Amino acid sequence: MSLALNAVSPELWSLLKRLMADESMGQFFLVGGTALALRFGHRVSVDIDLFSDRAFDSLRLAELLVSEYGLSEATVEKNTVLGVLDGIKLDCMAHQYPMVVGVEEVEAVRVMAVEDIAAMKLNAIANRGSKKDFWDLYELMQHHNRKEILSFYERKYPQSSLWSVEKSLSYFEDAEADPDPRCLKGRSWDQIKAEIAEWNRL
Repeated sequence: MSLALNAVSPELWSLLKRLMADESMGQFFLVGGTALALRFGHRVSVDIDLFSDRAFDSLRLAELLVSEYGLSEATVEKNTVLGVLDGIKLDCMAHQYPMVVGVEEVEAVRVMAVEDIAAMKLNAIANRGSKKDFWDLYELMQHHNRKEILSFYERKYPQSSLWSVEKSLSYFEDAEADPDPRCLKGRSWDQIKAEIAEWNRL
């Protein structure tokens, strides 16, 4: 499969490729909206989320990112480094939960599988869904049915409440004030809300 490079800026793509080629970043893989946007080309994404399935030395990673990449506005916590590289927001975090499918390599980029990202999107929506999260969920709905997506969540977060997730899937109020993502498939926020609400009643 080829990636939808129109979903990211040339600068983001260049930075992502550089990070992926860096041996010091070998335990990290791309997740989140940018991973989905590159796979499906449904919206433009402007940041890079890199996760690891194991702990890492945050201070050491931050020092590398500052010295080699010019990381600015850095926040460093246990298993977390946040900052900005050349105007692009970067999050590096440990996310130590079971893999549904795992990590795949596409065009020299380590990308978490769609099934895992779907579970993580439900988790994000359950905690405070943004418009981008709902936009991504709508795209995921075009590739997996409701039962499948909920099963991905149960497998990744077996201790979590599926009921609370299902309830949050039709709660859009927290996202209303967010700017609309730049959609590449002609979808509107009202359309996405209506179809997700209907999908969640199935």
